[in-house]
Amino acid sequence: MAIDFNCAKCQKAFTVADSSAGKQGRCSDCGHLNTIPNTVAATMAPSNYEVTSSVNGAVFGPADQTTLNQWLDEGRITPDCQIKEVGSENWKPAKQFFPKLRNASGNDAAQSFQSAQSSDPPGADPFAKFKSAAEGPAGAGGSEGAASTSVNPYAASSTRKKQISVTGEVVPTKGDIGFILGHAFKAFKQQMGVMIGGFVIYFILAMGNSLIVQVLPALLGVPGLMIGMLLNMFVSAFLMAGLLNLSLKVGRGESAELGDMFSVGDRVLPMVGFAIIATILLLLPAAALGAVMGLVGQDGGVIAAIAVCIFLLVIMIFVLLFWPGYFLIADRKTGVRQAFNVGVSIGQKNILQFIGVYIIAGLVGFAGMLLLGIGLLFTGPLAVLILTCAYLNMSGQIRE
Repeated sequence: MAIDFNCAKCQKAFTVADSSAGKQGRCSDCGHLNTIPNTVAATMAPSNYEVTSSVNGAVFGPADQTTLNQWLDEGRITPDCQIKEVGSENWKPAKQFFPKLRNASGNDAAQSFQSAQSSDPPGADPFAKFKSAAEGPAGAGGSEGAASTSVNPYAASSTRKKQISVTGEVVPTKGDIGFILGHAFKAFKQQMGVMIGGFVIYFILAMGNSLIVQVLPALLGVPGLMIGMLLNMFVSAFLMAGLLNLSLKVGRGESAELGDMFSVGDRVLPMVGFAIIATILLLLPAAALGAVMGLVGQDGGVIAAIAVCIFLLVIMIFVLLFWPGYFLIADRKTGVRQAFNVGVSIGQKNILQFIGVYIIAGLVGFAGMLLLGIGLLFTGPLAVLILTCAYLNMSGQIRE
């Protein structure tokens, strides 16, 4: 008996054998990871809710009302959880959906869940059981090995391995440079105007911000310098989040508009936090280098040279492993802390692939500069989109 179902994201219709029930596979059109329903699940209400974990803020779903009720009964949904409809940014406390939670605390609900799962340590993520191993063949539109750590609300929790906490559809995947470039060029061609417009807006506002930051110290002295540093930090984060948000929509094939650049207010603080922590992590080897240089003095040329090489190597490794963090935050997939963990899980699978994509994107941008700088209006946004598509592919969100 065949199973008919639609992709939860783009509604593309699929027909698979009933032996595929419960397995996961990616839509051949949009790349969304679907859980193939069984004949009973296929008649359930649409999966149109998402839930945040009360432990680490990770997002789980989409899930229908029946699944939400099941999660509630199992103690996975606590008073500290947030719930929203898919496609909306209006998160609401779980108490508003389930009145029985109004007089309960998050600890009460978590303890009731842990009592049923005695093997879990205190403070364990109530949703950890939904993190499945990347094993087995894909179902609809996928290929073998496409099953992932993404959420499978219908899977039996006891048969799944616990994995790193990721949100939504993030699945660390080895990237395909050919696919990334082809997809980026296709997406750029489809929405070239909005990408160029967004890049121009970003460039103009970034230049204006830089000018203001340079003028403030001359006008206000030391206070102006401090204000300028803070202004530059927050404005740069806002502009970067806006450009990435626009590019992410284009990379996914969604209809984008310039207003998407300015709907990222909730991303500014996380972006700033990530930048501060990343800077501190980079300053640690710099401080160690300074200490070594001070100890060896002028007579330790060889030792100093080795220390400099080690420092440069640390920087290179840092960039290769942590670059996805900015995208994860701008994409609303993780918080600041998880961005480092998940970023490394993506980065370590794609060190060579990222180097290749980064070189190509750099050459594309440089080609625009050679054309009297005017060509940068076309190659600049294309280079951004190439890196964005690399993130989307390497995080398992788009693929062939």
